[in-house]
Amino acid sequence: MKREVRFSGSAEADLYFIAEFTAGRFGLAQEKRYSTDLRKAIEMLLAFPHMGTDQSHIADGLRKHVHAAHAIYYSEQAFGVLVERILGPGQDPTREFED
Repeated sequence: MKREVRFSGSAEADLYFIAEFTAGRFGLAQEKRYSTDLRKAIEMLLAFPHMGTDQSHIADGLRKHVHAAHAIYYSEQAFGVLVERILGPGQDPTREFED
């Protein structure tokens, strides 16, 4: 079975917000560059899922990889990697992962 990256609904919303914010603040060209680099970082997690730091104090199996201004929160799954959130500066991960 081919391993793949999947996104939670919250992570998909995070990606949309990041793209909208970046385009509005820095322009479309920068948004494209940042989005491409962010996606490459996420794909790298598929190849090296243990490179992120353990965040099990927030949720079981959760890991964090920092890319530029954002922290990618993800977990390794049977299918590959599940990106659970992509949080920016000022966002509190303990609050964002509350049930």
